[in-house]
Amino acid sequence: MATLKARIGAVLAVDVRPALAKIRVPVLYLRATEDRLVPRRCADAIAAAAAQTRIVDVEAPHFLLQAAPTKAAAAVRSFIETLPQAAARPAIPS
Repeated sequence: MATLKARIGAVLAVDVRPALAKIRVPVLYLRATEDRLVPRRCADAIAAAAAQTRIVDVEAPHFLLQAAPTKAAAAVRSFIETLPQAAARPAIPS
């Protein structure tokens, strides 16, 4: 429990919004619809700071990559497919 508290305290002590404003590439935010630890407004704050952020809701609890890996992967694939094609970008295997 002490480790979890320390991690939460470290997260709450950091504000990276100024750095987010400098990001010039598309950003994908996977938001777990059933997350009881990270409020929905956090995604909105990130999107406000980094205007090119796309928020995608994934029906899952916190740790959505572990809880819903197929849905998360589909969201990432869909996001990547919307990006402009770059000659040097390798193909993504199916």
